[in-house]
This record gives sequence, structure tokens and C-alpha cells, in this order.
Amino acid sequence: MGWNTIAWRYPHPITEGIPSGSYFYFVHSYHPTTSDPSLVLGETDYGVTFPSVLARGYLVATQCHPEKSGRDGLRLYRNFVRWAREGAPVPAAASAP
Repeated sequence: MGWNTIAWRYPHPITEGIPSGSYFYFVHSYHPTTSDPSLVLGETDYGVTFPSVLARGYLVATQCHPEKSGRDGLRLYRNFVRWAREGAPVPAAASAP
């Protein structure tokens, strides 16, 4: 629980302008797991490295709380809204079936 960094694994429209290693706010110790590494957009280390942002097609899920994460969290939301409005293509790593 608290502030921690997210390392981006590949470029994605929602991460534009947010450096890898930026801090986001996490409110609990639960985290997702996946057997498909292509779904992992962002990773966080908290004793173990875990997927903190998952993306597939036009679906994106965060384990952190962007709304509580200051400027970078709000940037992530703005990027998402812009991406949705523009109908931008899905990055290759996020479009795997």
C-alpha cells in the first residue's frame, strides 16, 4: 500500500508522456497474475515483480489507482480518453488474441 513505480514493457497510447518508472498510488497488496506475458503493459516491484497494468485490445486494467496518483495518473486518464475518441490502433503487443 502506498506509492510505487510502474515500468512500461512496450509503448502504448495510454502511457504517452509518462516515463517508465513513474510513481502511482496502490491501495492494497493484491495483484494480478497472468500466464500470458503479452498482456503485461506495466510491471511493479514490491518484493516480487507483478503485472500492475494489463492491456489487450481496447481493454486496459490497472492495479494502481490513477485518480489518486497525481499528475501522471491524470495523464493516463487523459491519454485513455484521447485514445478512445480517436479510435487509435491497438499496439501490437496489446492486440494478441
